Amino acid sequence: MSANVSETPSVSVCESRSNAKAEMDQSAEPDETLCIGYGLEWVENVKDYRPGGLHPVDMFDMLDGRFEVIHKLGNGGMSTVWLCYQKEIKSWRAVKINKASQSHDDSPEIRIMEILKKDGSVLRSDSHVVMPLEIFWIDGPNGRHLCTVLPLLGPTLTAWRENYLGTDATRINNACYQLTKGLAFLHSRGICHGDLRPGNALMRLKGNGLDEFEPEDLFQMLTYPNRREVYTIEGERSAHSPKFVIEPLCWPELTKYISDDVAIVDFGEAFEKSSPPSSLGIPRMYAAPEILYGGFSPGIGSDIWSLAFSILVIRTCTTLGSTFCAPLCAMERFAGPIPPPFRQTAAEELYKENMRYGKRTGEMEKPMHPEESDQITGEALVGLTTNTTDNSGVHELELELSQELYGEVSAPGDDGKVHFDWIRYRLPETEVKILADLLSQLLKYQPDQRMRTSEILKHAWFKGIPEVVSIVDEEPVITAPEEPSSTAPSLRNHVVRFWESIRTRLPTGRRLQISAPLLVLGITFGVCTIGYRFLTAGVTYQNVRVIRIILQE
Repeated sequence: MSANVSETPSVSVCESRSNAKAEMDQSAEPDETLCIGYGLEWVENVKDYRPGGLHPVDMFDMLDGRFEVIHKLGNGGMSTVWLCYQKEIKSWRAVKINKASQSHDDSPEIRIMEILKKDGSVLRSDSHVVMPLEIFWIDGPNGRHLCTVLPLLGPTLTAWRENYLGTDATRINNACYQLTKGLAFLHSRGICHGDLRPGNALMRLKGNGLDEFEPEDLFQMLTYPNRREVYTIEGERSAHSPKFVIEPLCWPELTKYISDDVAIVDFGEAFEKSSPPSSLGIPRMYAAPEILYGGFSPGIGSDIWSLAFSILVIRTCTTLGSTFCAPLCAMERFAGPIPPPFRQTAAEELYKENMRYGKRTGEMEKPMHPEESDQITGEALVGLTTNTTDNSGVHELELELSQELYGEVSAPGDDGKVHFDWIRYRLPETEVKILADLLSQLLKYQPDQRMRTSEILKHAWFKGIPEVVSIVDEEPVITAPEEPSSTAPSLRNHVVRFWESIRTRLPTGRRLQISAPLLVLGITFGVCTIGYRFLTAGVTYQNVRVIRIILQE
């Protein structure tokens, strides 16, 4: 089904809030519908706007009579987060609004906030933990929602690492140190985070952040948000959904206000170590064996396992596997064969996933049930033993850390402007061995055998990092625009990796033979992509485009 993109009249850059509101209200009625693939990045699923789901919020709404919504900061599976201005105190705040189904009086966020409120040290920036300043409740068409108010922070550590830290080993190491220090602070107070990962750490803003700016000033600095209208299948507005879904704020436009200071946030899965929950909602790739397969209760050791994979991701700027079996493969690769008490649960889970995959594709024979045979097909569960005594995990970590990496570096160009180039590099051998030693002591199957945060902070890896080893390449590097978008670097990273994986495996002569057709293919793809984005998304004040999203109730 094709979608008819409707343009609004061209307008100038907003000079006031009233002008911005007027722009948001302008929209032509598209005469066709779009059910899926609505051309936005990093937006919530409109199906979540239903009873028990997300609270509908539009720009310039007033929350709790105090917080005016100026932009969206982000969203997750359980909430949306909004950039709000509190006029009475002339300060910017981040307001997180939970789904109604995830809003409870005994929410972990409320409970942990009350515990740490008694400890004034959490207010210090060197704690590397940011707790909500206050909470309030909203009653809306989808239910009652818990709202938490936080000081305005910057982008996630994930985005900051990918887009700005490049190959700067000192800054990268410092980010990992601060993340570990924040976790140590929580553990020293008997608190487990439960969902530790780079995406749940934010970068602090410099000084007083954006408090020197009024909303009108901020409008001048930011690109107009890309947005889509939301209608029901009958072509009507719904009381359960907002008028628009919009893309989050573009942090690269505010880079000079962002510091390298890390703060751990999002305590929706946090708990006291003396009262562990039966399960946690952490992504599988960061989840410890006891979270995925049982055998032990979640606890401090579970956070340590998550920290290990967080450090690995931050240092190498790579993404972990997203397949169902990826966590199991990573466990066996870096920690050795999976032992009891996890073995049987892992085998049964793998069996069920194979069955589901076979039903979806029809391309697999019915797999053998683990009770029928100990020889489970696949790499993940072959050769299981109760204990491992070799150092295969350390060796595999060294291999992983020794891989060729890609980083973005900035340098002044002949035109006097700053340009961003991609370089290939490797971690120095000295660091590879030290970091592999650290990670191997965190990735233990027995939770009580994992190194504690107080010991981690004293490890040699945090004492000093040698410079990376650049890989000389006679071919030109890929150059990015002066101010790339928040998602562009990671996309280019994938393109570079794909090309290099082909190029490095070919003799020089074959490289010449294959370069021309690939170049033509790449240019064609780029033109098509730019054309599609031009037709379906307007992101400036001068060219605002809207499109209908169908909300099936």
